[in-house]
Amino acid sequence: MKCPECGDDAGDRGGRCENCGHYLYRHMSEYRECFKCHSRVSREHDTCPNCGTGFPRIDHEDRVLASYEMGPLEAPLQKAEFKVYDDRVVVERRSNVTGVRVVASVRRPLWRIANVAYSSTFLVIGSVLVAMGLLYDLVLLTLFGLIMASPGVYGIVVVLWLEGRASSRAGAHEEDE
Repeated sequence: MKCPECGDDAGDRGGRCENCGHYLYRHMSEYRECFKCHSRVSREHDTCPNCGTGFPRIDHEDRVLASYEMGPLEAPLQKAEFKVYDDRVVVERRSNVTGVRVVASVRRPLWRIANVAYSSTFLVIGSVLVAMGLLYDLVLLTLFGLIMASPGVYGIVVVLWLEGRASSRAGAHEEDE
């Protein structure tokens, strides 16, 4: 088996390519799991033969449109990587303390809404604390508000950057076809 990203010989092992880090398990599998009845279905089928659930037909479903890896200053206790595909976002987190690895796949619109809502919460709370600190001349409250607001700003910037990059790559791919 060759890695579809860099062409390096990956053998029969799954996981990631040792040369470029590309995920190999999705390309190695000829099957997918039905999200309704959890049966194993060939990728050639448009519907599940067991329950009849339809699968979306996406020719370029494994193409990463944008990715972002958080550094040690952003997440000192864990390593986090976000990969944006056409229909989903895959988030992989690995704890630097315990070594536990968690991979979650979330539909892209839900990921967008959840991250903006979460980040906006920090932004609003931080802004209220800054306003109260400035109103009552409390320097510590103002500083605490700025500290609270900064993850909110950062989270919104990361979501907008990833979505902008993914949209431009998806648009460029459609123009090529």
